[in-house]
Amino acid sequence: MRLIELETTGIHDAIRYHITNNIPFRENIFRPGSQNFFKLFSEARKMYEKGLLNVDWEDQELFETEIGSVINTNKGMVALDLPFEDLQESEHSDRAGQIAADSVRGSKFSSKDDLESALSDALPNFSDKDYDRSKAIERAMEILYSEMDDMLEASQVKGSEPFPKKSKPTTGNSTPHPYRGRLVGEAEYQGKKVELNKPKRGGSKKYYVYTRNPKTGNIKKVSWGDTTGLKTKANNPGAVKSFVARHDCKNKKDKTKAGYWACRTPRYKSLGVKGGQWW
Repeated sequence: MRLIELETTGIHDAIRYHITNNIPFRENIFRPGSQNFFKLFSEARKMYEKGLLNVDWEDQELFETEIGSVINTNKGMVALDLPFEDLQESEHSDRAGQIAADSVRGSKFSSKDDLESALSDALPNFSDKDYDRSKAIERAMEILYSEMDDMLEASQVKGSEPFPKKSKPTTGNSTPHPYRGRLVGEAEYQGKKVELNKPKRGGSKKYYVYTRNPKTGNIKKVSWGDTTGLKTKANNPGAVKSFVARHDCKNKKDKTKAGYWACRTPRYKSLGVKGGQWW
């Protein structure tokens, strides 16, 4: 990022601070939703459009939107291109999915349909909370598959079978489900119990996850994503294609690296990524 020309009054001081400290504008230094938060985006976008700022490709994509603009509607003032997601329902679905996954963990299923049916039956009824049951089942599946992936990686290092052998069904059209046996989804990280391979919002960046290094057996915390609260563009085919190419997502296979999780963020609906796809 390089400043070509800049005045030093008002909001421009904040812009200069971003540039001097090499802070991307997508990591706006002001509190999200505050007046200065919008002013900085608005002024920086205007300067970018006039050719006064050189920024990286991510900020370029940001400034090609109407971020920083605010319009008056019959429902009040609305900020453009800056979605603030209500994660309450998503959080409830996430919690319900965890409960369902815990309920069936250790059971055996001959098909994916059987597993989904068991998860559906295990979903809780929250007296004061509504949630999307289909999303809760998706979340439960994510938890179980992630646990399975972790054990598969560990077994490859140790050269052992990750699951007890199980014969295939001889009748019907069902396909043996890969989730077999008891899977462990908890571990300890710096003295506290954590869930493995379950991405969450927060931490030093937008998302974080705990995962096991299959080579050492140690638990590692991986953080990724910017901290502005901007929506991941997983429902934009053009942005998806560009992201995949830039980050070489098809070859990201190391769970201990941020790139692996960044390329798979849309898979985890509990993170609030709407209408997305797995790269």
